[in-house]
Amino acid sequence: MENPFGAEWVHQGFHQAYLKMHHNIVKWLEMPEHRDLPVMCTGHSMGAGLATMCCRYLAEMTRYGPAMLCLTTFGSPRVGNAAFRDAIQAKVGEVWRCV
Repeated sequence: MENPFGAEWVHQGFHQAYLKMHHNIVKWLEMPEHRDLPVMCTGHSMGAGLATMCCRYLAEMTRYGPAMLCLTTFGSPRVGNAAFRDAIQAKVGEVWRCV
């Protein structure tokens, strides 16, 4: 299936760092007491890059529609290309980027 946002590219360092945490994040979110709660991903600097990656991954999980996700970053470096940015803006309910 073709991605409607184009070819998404992300910084390899952020991607590799996030993948090391992904399993534990999803495991925590799958706990019964967290299952139906909205998720706010936030961070500063490198943490903002990781929060951005996390939000993008969660946006692909069927139970996290735009109303369930919020991304707030402070001083984030560029994590991905324009297609990646467009996908986040389309799939995440609120996106706040403070530079």
